[in-house]
Amino acid sequence: MNGLVILSNNYTYEGTIRYNEPHGYGTFNYINGHKYVGHCALGRPDGFGIYYYNNSTKYIGYFSLGKFNGIGTYENKNIISKGHWRSDKKHGNFLKTDKFECNTVRQLWIKDCLKIEESIQYIQPDSLQTSKNNPFKKQKSHQITYKTTDKKCIACNLLPMNSAVANCGHVCMCYECLNKCGGLCPICRGTIDKIIRLYIS
Repeated sequence: MNGLVILSNNYTYEGTIRYNEPHGYGTFNYINGHKYVGHCALGRPDGFGIYYYNNSTKYIGYFSLGKFNGIGTYENKNIISKGHWRSDKKHGNFLKTDKFECNTVRQLWIKDCLKIEESIQYIQPDSLQTSKNNPFKKQKSHQITYKTTDKKCIACNLLPMNSAVANCGHVCMCYECLNKCGGLCPICRGTIDKIIRLYIS
């Protein structure tokens, strides 16, 4: 069913309605002037959509339960940054281009903390836009039950967790990303003296 529904003092919504809540595809207009256009579930952005802060600042990408979750692009008049998000926090590899300085950096973020940044060849801003059919869309954890050996690296979300920190035994990253952690375990922040590469059959 389609219609216009006002569900709270915070926003108005126009789009598909199910269970008397926004569910499907529609537009949220918030009282603070922000706007969301895209898929939603049970009253919150969920799936692919665009969140507009104002005329020059927006996020385009994937949402889960109302939060940035999966691959997405954050853009304002100065910079454009694309990478993996987890519950509104940067968590994984990002590419960021400065539109005025015309330079690009590659970054590694863990739980919204910048761990590594390096300059790379310039990437045009248009190349950092996220599209709905992006092959790196992050799957929702509540939809898929992974076997232990199938879990993905918490940084790149592409390669399997195939390395362990010898000191504490934590297994959370692929070998390549763990080597870039600056000598500290991303889970307990203990010193990494040795990395053990795991070969799981």
